[in-house]
Amino acid sequence: MLEIATSVLPTGGIIVLDLYANQNPVTFQRSVSGSTVWQTLFEGDFTNNLTVPGATDLYMLWIDDGSLMGAPLNATTEYVYQLTDATGTVATSGIAPNAALTVEQDNITSMMIRIMQAAFTNMVMPSGFMRPHVVHAMPLSMAGSPRLPIITVNLDYGPVMEEVPIGQGVDSLHQNTYVLTAQVRRRYSITVLALSAEEREFYRDAIIGVFSTMAPLVFGKIWDDTRFMFQAYSSQKTNDEYGPGFYFSQVMLDMVGSLNTTITTNYGGLDAITYIEESSVSTI
Repeated sequence: MLEIATSVLPTGGIIVLDLYANQNPVTFQRSVSGSTVWQTLFEGDFTNNLTVPGATDLYMLWIDDGSLMGAPLNATTEYVYQLTDATGTVATSGIAPNAALTVEQDNITSMMIRIMQAAFTNMVMPSGFMRPHVVHAMPLSMAGSPRLPIITVNLDYGPVMEEVPIGQGVDSLHQNTYVLTAQVRRRYSITVLALSAEEREFYRDAIIGVFSTMAPLVFGKIWDDTRFMFQAYSSQKTNDEYGPGFYFSQVMLDMVGSLNTTITTNYGGLDAITYIEESSVSTI
């Protein structure tokens, strides 16, 4: 079998080619549509085809990332390839690696902050306690020390892939949408700054309560096979040089779940070109 199977990476500028030949040696070349000038990318021997059990042909995987050009392929240029062995030559039609990634943010961190803000806005506060304001990280634009009590939310760790399911390989040749699944861990560090130990303990316990409530109702529905963990540490800080001290508590919230990454492409293309050797039949 003399064949070239092609696909374009969703990143654009990269063409993946599965090359099949009948005999060694093999010559593989690239050109652009409308040109008669061919650039040799490979000359030599292919290896036995191990991608299909019992196959007798030869095989090579070629990732054209702009080989011999010094840069990725031009996304607006149509490239053509030809493969030659002793049995003949096969060529592709023009292939333009015109693709681009569109990244959609999952907004998990902003959702975490808003849920915390909503919880403390509507929470029944003990007598004499001030309602804290919830921010993303420590505000840097305030003059002097921030107004206490304050709660800051940071994504300290993650997202980090922990486990990959068996069969993670993706066949992108024959479909335009495919899904990658992984066990992903996120760790949020929520810091409480307060002027009294009583307020600190209340806000710390409130954060754990809010997390324990929203985890199954919100994040448990976004991810599959979700696990939730938390730990807290409390102390105090005093510094006479810069002003009065404060009480603080740091709550670590961990979430682990099956997070799916969906990749959708909208390009079409020629899946494969198969060369069939012509034969002539004579009759008497």
